[in-house]
Amino acid sequence: MLLESLECTCVIKGKGYPTLVEQVTDPSVVFVTGETGRETTELVTALNTWKEARRFVVSRVLKCENYIKKAKYDMAVGHLLLQSFWTNEAIFQLMMLTYNLFLLFKMDFTKETEYWQQIKTFRLKYIFLAGKIVRTARSVVMKLSEKYPYQEIDEKSLS
Repeated sequence: MLLESLECTCVIKGKGYPTLVEQVTDPSVVFVTGETGRETTELVTALNTWKEARRFVVSRVLKCENYIKKAKYDMAVGHLLLQSFWTNEAIFQLMMLTYNLFLLFKMDFTKETEYWQQIKTFRLKYIFLAGKIVRTARSVVMKLSEKYPYQEIDEKSLS
């Protein structure tokens, strides 16, 4: 590259190339926490069409916009159509409380790789379950299929 031949150092903000994203999302990659909401890591790799490897410093920043988007689409926050402003305000506050409790639940009971999945996906995997509630003389028991792949999370959350 021209910049390398001139021995220049450079910073390039680039898009997430699939090869690079795959390497950065590998669980073995260690990110160092910097200023609030920013984590960085460094790796040397050659992308698909490159002949030689180059050094990448990858920085990721936690953005509130992602939470707003998720709340809007997953919790239907943008569809409050009631006549009273105060009613809309109360329902919005309850929805945000529910959303935050849901995020706390995901942080406490799921693996790090599953934390970033959408709320709709999370609900389908962990909440909408086929099960049977059995009532005996002294207890109520929820029975799930023995082959249910996420039983450890249910057991952890109910204990």
